[in-house]
Formats: sequence, C-alpha cells, structure tokens
Amino acid sequence: SSEIKELLAIADKQVESLRYSYKGPETNNFFYDFSVKGNKIKYILSPTYFIDVEVDEYDAIYLDKEFETALAYCDSKKCYREGKKAVLDYDESYILTALDWLNEIKNAEKLGEEVIGKKNTWKLAADGFTVWIDTYLGVPVQVEFGDNIYLFEKMTYNDVKDEEVSVKG
Repeated sequence: SSEIKELLAIADKQVESLRYSYKGPETNNFFYDFSVKGNKIKYILSPTYFIDVEVDEYDAIYLDKEFETALAYCDSKKCYREGKKAVLDYDESYILTALDWLNEIKNAEKLGEEVIGKKNTWKLAADGFTVWIDTYLGVPVQVEFGDNIYLFEKMTYNDVKDEEVSVKG
C-alpha cells in the first residue's frame, strides 16, 4: 500500500547513519554496539573476544561493504595491546544491519501497530519474515525470521562520524 511505501521511504530520506545495540542469534544473548554509516560498519563485541590475550584479543569488527573486508581490532584502552589483530572472513563476520533488513523488504502487509521499547511501530509481514518498523525513523526495531529474533535497541541516527567506522592506520 502507499502507506507502507511511505513508511519504508522515511529512512532513505532522513537516515544517513545509525547507532544501536543489537542482539540476535549471532551474539549469544549479548548486545553488540553497532555504528553504521554508508558502506562502513563497526560493531563492538560483548564480551571481548580472546584467543591469546597478549596477541589476539579483539573487541571491534570493522566492515566495508564496498570492498567486502572484515578486520578485527582491539580499540579499548583495556586491551593488552591496541590495534589491528586479524583479517576476518567477510561473510562470516557480517551481521545484517537494521538498514539491511529494511532493504530486504520487497512486499509487505500491515499486521497491526505495537509499541516496542517506547517506540510506536507498525508490524509488517514481509517476504518470509515479520518486522516492526519505527514509525518515526522508518527503521526496523525488531525482526522475527523463523525461530530467530533480532533486536535493535537504543537507536540514534545521524550522529556517527566517519572516523568511528573507519580503521585506524
């Protein structure tokens, strides 16, 4: 419907970057902090991933969608040694962002309206998954796909700086 098309178009017009906490099947019930701007994505792992504390600990994944690269870094001052740790497999490291889920919607039907985390949403049946779209931002706050639930919380928009999602050095 034209109402749904209008809702789904809000993010394209107003959202240049997103910051949110994410919990899904990949996070083992932890929340990862995401920053998304253009083709660049950074997410902070919680808890920090450790292989060998002195050499291989990392807490951040930097992704570049254009070049399909994934790099592991330890950015925190708590790191034994800060900096680049590893080149990761892009496909294994990539987690769909809220905007990715939005772009997956080709056909949708409105199932109702609900409040999720103080946000007014429309619940939509879309292409094999159910999605709750924030009526203010036009961005998903929750997705159900099969038995999996994907949560996008504490969302802010248009406050991510280029240097936050770009690797250092």
